[in-house]
Amino acid sequence: MLFDMSEVERVGASLRTLRESAGMSQDELATAIGVGTGHLHAIEEGRVVPSAAFLASAASALAARLLEHPLDDS
Repeated sequence: MLFDMSEVERVGASLRTLRESAGMSQDELATAIGVGTGHLHAIEEGRVVPSAAFLASAASALAARLLEHPLDDS
């Protein structure tokens, strides 16, 4: 599956915004969802495509909802 990197960057930026709004550091969120801080940082920077499981765990830890959004609007 191919991903539009601008979409991946938007997901990372949204994750960062949610994390910061929750008052959590990268270390705190990474610990809460069981990933390394470096991996979380790479996702927030839009350099790594997050898995659905990662996003679900992050949403749970941040008390946020995942909204279904297709990567391809065509």
